[in-house]
Amino acid sequence: MARPFHVLIWSTCCQLLLGIRPTCLGEFQLCKKTGACVLDVEFCSRCSIGQYVCPLPPFDCAKADLVGCSLAGTHWDSSLMLEARLAYLGGILSPAEMISQLTTESPSLPLRGIPAYSWTNDDLHAVRNSSDLTTATVFPNGCGLGATWDVATVRLVAAALAQEARGIHNLHVHRGDRLGYNGFGITAYAPNVNLVRDPRWGRAQEVFGEDPHHASRLGVAFLRGMQGGNGSSHHVVVAAACKHFAVYDVERLSLNGTWRVAFNAQVSARDLWESYLVAFKACVVEGEA
Repeated sequence: MARPFHVLIWSTCCQLLLGIRPTCLGEFQLCKKTGACVLDVEFCSRCSIGQYVCPLPPFDCAKADLVGCSLAGTHWDSSLMLEARLAYLGGILSPAEMISQLTTESPSLPLRGIPAYSWTNDDLHAVRNSSDLTTATVFPNGCGLGATWDVATVRLVAAALAQEARGIHNLHVHRGDRLGYNGFGITAYAPNVNLVRDPRWGRAQEVFGEDPHHASRLGVAFLRGMQGGNGSSHHVVVAAACKHFAVYDVERLSLNGTWRVAFNAQVSARDLWESYLVAFKACVVEGEA
């Protein structure tokens, strides 16, 4: 039940005077006036300092463990596997709501328990961070990681990167700063498993090398490090997506001024299956991207 606003303000002021500094966990952000933890600021007046507004109707107040919230069987039910949680969402969201989430900066759906989110995170070898509030470790670029020929090293790098991405994301969320270009989310456009077929290609420094097997082994290692396991856990540190499109790396450097993105990348069926799709298949089948 929502509390009268003057009661919330009194409770907040008393706890602040006692030196109790509020903080929020997970995807919840702190309401500056009431000290409540919410997914969307429109619910700030419902609870008092240190309390969490349940993510789903009737939006009661709860502790950080959300015990007492009506979450069983929903996408907020942490006991369910990812597929079941996604299936629940697919059943309740309208087409318009689904479409709204396909933008770079997706708006919140407060009644569905879905906060606003930024999808653009080019975390190839560091948390690419557009914020001046945080910094991140910069590891070697793709070609440098590829030169190690070491799946264990690549996995450790990706795991460290994922921890920093999660931490930076949490910092922004808890400050109520969910939307921003690069470095705000926990879904990464990484690794890049395209192949270097021509050293003049403009993204050669991003990728592991020219060999399909080499790229697939390091790509899977990167995914397992970033996502936090080998598929045995349903808790993901950072969700990774191998990029870019297959055959994206076949460009023709025009001598007559033709725009580079207008090139029609045509390769033989054999080259497609034996070269360009090998690493992408490994990403999905083994890395569970």
